[in-house]
Amino acid sequence: MDFKGKKLFLGFVIMSQMFSPVVLLIGIAQLMSALNLSDSIAGLMFINAAFNQAFAIWLLRGTFVSISPEMEEAALIDGCNRRQSLLKVLIPMAAPGIVTVLIFVFINAWNEYTISTVLISTAENRPITVGITQFSSFNMIEWQYLFAASLLATIPVVILFMGIEKYLVSGLTSGGVKG
Repeated sequence: MDFKGKKLFLGFVIMSQMFSPVVLLIGIAQLMSALNLSDSIAGLMFINAAFNQAFAIWLLRGTFVSISPEMEEAALIDGCNRRQSLLKVLIPMAAPGIVTVLIFVFINAWNEYTISTVLISTAENRPITVGITQFSSFNMIEWQYLFAASLLATIPVVILFMGIEKYLVSGLTSGGVKG
């Protein structure tokens, strides 16, 4: 969609990709403390969402730009308003791109280690990427627990991929055939 300040907004989105979470770690920790979100899953979710947002916007922008504007116009002619045309026409057509973004964002958030190490201090709130490091120390690695935790960590990812496999395949192959 076109809107006033679109290029400036997209410029800020791409500029936000230049900042690594590690560079902003002290500020993030202070902000989470001020908002009483330190050592909370909600705080970690907000931070992961914030740092994955720019990447998701750029991928989804490419997806929605590839959809013909005539599709929305046809929905409007058929009696849909803008909201209905978005929900009934554009989003279903963009489903493969949305699923692809979902996968990338999920994997980025699932594999995040540094910020969760700093923000989460209690054992019950730690994500598995941080908790799995508890099975190794300077002089000993408890391999059986490390491998068991690693296996458990892969289960949600496997379930996610099984659920969205058909969308992923169509998302990866869309645009591959010129027509």
